[in-house]
Amino acid sequence: MQVEWLVTECRRRNLSHGELTPYVRLLFSEENVENEEELRVVLAGLDPEMQEEFLQVADIYDVPRIIRLIAELNENLVVLALTKKMPPYEMKPQKVMDRILNAINDRSESLLRRVATMIIDNGAAPNHFSENYERFRAILADKEFIRSQWPNTK
Repeated sequence: MQVEWLVTECRRRNLSHGELTPYVRLLFSEENVENEEELRVVLAGLDPEMQEEFLQVADIYDVPRIIRLIAELNENLVVLALTKKMPPYEMKPQKVMDRILNAINDRSESLLRRVATMIIDNGAAPNHFSENYERFRAILADKEFIRSQWPNTK
């Protein structure tokens, strides 16, 4: 019922960013982990602008999960995910960024590559993004090399 109400209010555009934030946090909280399919349906029912708004107001820690649940991943959503501000208190920002990069890469490696190059070239990348992205690409290359040498490894 609460999810249906939230979707209705979002479609009517009755909620501001500040009003939407706590609902999005509750929607993607740990209690709703088992409701993945319901959340997938909720996100699929929203128009692209509303999906972007959900991603904007979501905690950075929920971004990988949202990326995995969105049916149609597009450039705007990836830009929002990659340029999301890291909280100043985060002790392991590289780990958080790795989760986001992995979630996007799992969905579309070419989209990740294209958007990452675009935001780096435009100067829109957050601090240390270029270094994190290059390290991430090196890790992927290493994994690919290991798979080519030992195909049965995971």
